[in-house]
Amino acid sequence: MKLSTVVVGVSLALLPGLSSATEAGDGKRIYEEVCAACHGVGGAGNPDLQAPALAGQHGWYLERQLMLFRDGVRGQDMDRDESGAIMRGVAESLEPADLADIAAYVANLERPGPPHGLAGGNVSLGRGLYEICAACHGVGGEGNKAFQAPRLTGLDGQYLFDQLVKFKTGVRGGADGDAPAQQMKSMAEVLSDDNAMRSVVAYIVTLP
Repeated sequence: MKLSTVVVGVSLALLPGLSSATEAGDGKRIYEEVCAACHGVGGAGNPDLQAPALAGQHGWYLERQLMLFRDGVRGQDMDRDESGAIMRGVAESLEPADLADIAAYVANLERPGPPHGLAGGNVSLGRGLYEICAACHGVGGEGNKAFQAPRLTGLDGQYLFDQLVKFKTGVRGGADGDAPAQQMKSMAEVLSDDNAMRSVVAYIVTLP
């Protein structure tokens, strides 16, 4: 079954409770009614639905990404970014204040346990390649608000790899209105091939 079929079905089932959630302005309630079906009640994510772990991610990053989805900057390409297009539809159903409430709630959830790794890649090679990432994302993958760079630790290896591929191929970072993503696209292009991307991810998932 396609990802879109699964998620759209879940989203439609949740819509009756959406108005009461948004009227309450309650981040926990909105998250549990709208987001938890894919990202998990505790925000640990679901690799089968291409839904990343959200718990413990910086609130400023989460809110901005939700706004980018809501404004159509992210999720423009259903063919190459099905999960992003679905997120765009979800974000468009919410008000800006709801996005802030969700982000604030999720940022305070306890970070999930060790992430799933990724087949292939060389940790030693990835450690060296990560130096170009550390300038924005931090030596420990902790993220940096000044560069709008998210926390990388706690994210599953497959998700990280998929995002690098999207940046490298222009699925992300190719739209106007998102300068940090455009910068990230340039950085991803420095990674020469599949092995380089896998190696960077192999190193990132070792970070505590």
